[in-house]
Amino acid sequence: MKKINFILAAFAAVFALSCNKEITNVQTPDDSVPAGMKMVTLTAGIDAAETKTTYDADGKFSWTKGDQISVYCSDGKFYTFTAEADGASVNFAGAIPEDVSLDWCAFYPADAGHREVEGTYYYNFPEYKDLSTTGSADLPMGAVYSDGVYAFKHMSGAALLTFTNIPDFINNVEISIVNSDHVISGSFKTYANDPWSWVYAGASTDSEKTLIRKVAVNKNQAQLYFPFKGQMWSTNTINITGFDSKDNEYVLLKDKTMKGRSEAFVPRTVVPYAPLALPDYVPPVNWASVDWEGENVATYVQEDWMYESYPQYSDIKELKALADEYYLYARVTPTKAVNEIRFFFADKGETFSGDLWMWENTGYTTYYKSARATVTENSFNLSYNGSAVELVTETVGENVVWNMAFPRSAGKWTTSSGSVYVGFMTYGEGFEAPIPKVWGEMLEVTLP
Repeated sequence: MKKINFILAAFAAVFALSCNKEITNVQTPDDSVPAGMKMVTLTAGIDAAETKTTYDADGKFSWTKGDQISVYCSDGKFYTFTAEADGASVNFAGAIPEDVSLDWCAFYPADAGHREVEGTYYYNFPEYKDLSTTGSADLPMGAVYSDGVYAFKHMSGAALLTFTNIPDFINNVEISIVNSDHVISGSFKTYANDPWSWVYAGASTDSEKTLIRKVAVNKNQAQLYFPFKGQMWSTNTINITGFDSKDNEYVLLKDKTMKGRSEAFVPRTVVPYAPLALPDYVPPVNWASVDWEGENVATYVQEDWMYESYPQYSDIKELKALADEYYLYARVTPTKAVNEIRFFFADKGETFSGDLWMWENTGYTTYYKSARATVTENSFNLSYNGSAVELVTETVGENVVWNMAFPRSAGKWTTSSGSVYVGFMTYGEGFEAPIPKVWGEMLEVTLP
């Protein structure tokens, strides 16, 4: 099934329904059919006013050769049939037991989870599905047998999600959606009086709240049709993992919240969401490539006389900083236990008059963008503008050295000058309330 590019046009058809009526089959001899099975062909289509199993610019529908449907048969089971051609109304072929005949309903797409239990028919929408080779418009449909044709109609509407700014080297993305409240996958009860509607219901398991689709990337973007019925009042959490040509994985989006919408998701229609541009991809930190002794490293070292004369202001012995295309790195050597540390970044604004930096005395605090963390046993969990900061510690002599990598994609620095200033502030132990203690210079770091 190919992608839906526009709001689907509404279509009308009258469906004749009879649970007890046996349908005449056309049997096709086939020596390749397993013993005890027979090949059967049937016709599946849509109302004549809506000719065409792809969705094109006119919102019309048509089958694509190779599409598969599940057809309910007289033994109470569903069997898979495959489209033999493209078109609005085409033949499907499938193998069923010799003593079984076709019955009154069918589902698209085919799935082993479709079932009937004591006269109730359940459509299964799997938690995970790979759409990377078949397109992302695999929207659920159901059919009843009428006048020689299984006439299909849509069971739900859909939200159209578009993700852009996907890196060039990514071929497919796996999009995970977790709804906070409602069933979005699993078994949906269907009704004879409104044949293919499913229940807009609260979910009782995590699996029912989860939908995972692997979708092909085209021109740095991916689209997913998120089937839903009723009003989506709850929120959804989205995670996206990318895959390159060798199937290596890359985290592209993590825990993004998508708010619900109040309008109804009407069958046959698509509600488009505004495209979401993914953050610029940042590769994992390669610490082996970070040269702390290189010529572009900015360094501040606390002088011995300062440490001896003002030990209360000497929590950090040394600060080093440098940058590459993706990260700004800082290397800090504390001299004592530190409860809290903050890093500050400033561009060279018009009123920024120098490198010397002392907290609360310079008047330049409005230019600083800070990252703050609580320190526990020489480790901390630090984030900057919502992005995680990676920390690696090492022991040098009697000191534990902190190596940190700040993603440049999270920075709000002005880069026209080609540099950024880096400073720090620490909070020590033994105080009822945090008291700032800082000494040193803001380092000017060259941005490649």
